Amino acid sequence: MKKLSLLIAALATATAACLDDSITGTRTLDFSLTADNASAAVGSNVTFRYDAQGTGLSLIRIDWGDGMADSVVFPSATVEGAGDLAHAFGLAGPYTVRGEAVTFIGTARDSVTVTIN
Repeated sequence: MKKLSLLIAALATATAACLDDSITGTRTLDFSLTADNASAAVGSNVTFRYDAQGTGLSLIRIDWGDGMADSVVFPSATVEGAGDLAHAFGLAGPYTVRGEAVTFIGTARDSVTVTIN
């Protein structure tokens, strides 16, 4: 009986420590945001790439840092989302673009700074 208890305890520990979507059905929340250029001219589009994963991924929000924002909404069963969003800044200066991925278990954030000349 003791061997059976140890085996059950070992299996429970291995399953709890595994965050692989194919085994537990849970994928950890992760989000990154990058810019194709660190600088651009006023009025030129800068393309930003977002990459997100997490069980129940529902929304990507991007705050451009100039008073404007955009969102990408995902269906309820989504666990991964990636894409490009372009934005043109109307005034010169540095802008910190902040993004976040939202799931039912939490929010992950990242930011990138671009300089507009």
